[in-house]
Amino acid sequence: MLLEREKELGLMADLLAGVGSSGGKVVLVRGEAGIGKSTLVREFVGVHADAAHVLFGVCDDLLTPQPLGPFWDIAREEPSLGEVLEKGDRRAVMEVLLDLLSRSLRATVLVVEDTHWADEATLDVIKYLGRRISGTNGLLVLTYRDGEVDHDHPLRQVIGDLAPQDLVRIHLGGLSAEAIALMVEDTDLDSDQVLSLTDGNPLFVTEVAVSGVGGGAVVSSGLCSC
Repeated sequence: MLLEREKELGLMADLLAGVGSSGGKVVLVRGEAGIGKSTLVREFVGVHADAAHVLFGVCDDLLTPQPLGPFWDIAREEPSLGEVLEKGDRRAVMEVLLDLLSRSLRATVLVVEDTHWADEATLDVIKYLGRRISGTNGLLVLTYRDGEVDHDHPLRQVIGDLAPQDLVRIHLGGLSAEAIALMVEDTDLDSDQVLSLTDGNPLFVTEVAVSGVGGGAVVSSGLCSC
């Protein structure tokens, strides 16, 4: 259930509609773990899948990160990218991705999820694409967790090197009491108590709704320490 994200979805839809006339943008979708960043992005690309090419890659929290990990995901759908990745030619990887973002018949949405875990090579590609995004026909959508990107984080430095006019920042906050009431309407939970316990985090609200006890009681806050 996607609630109270109409404004963000509308903004992203407007950006996609405008890339042909105003150029591409880097869209930063940030918020705490469980706040719905992935849900928002997947809803957006699902709605617009017929109007745009969608490329989707994910950064993983690995002990030994795979260099250019999210672009290997994309290579499953784009053989030209796979060829240069296999050769280990990073410059060619950047050029192929820039070409994919620049396709003219339809706009391209290139999503890189969980960029707080991005390896250095991936961050270099993001920086390269971000500095050239205005000349493309696409959106470069990056999701990341607020709490893991402090001022010294490499991703913060990459973002700081991009042109401000090419950046669109979307910060996702917690849900309202009204939205939570809808999410727990089939339970015996008190929506105000759930809001107090979860701070409106959609993932935590869902967990409480599934695990809560009848009679208006709310499970202990230990549930939401994950």
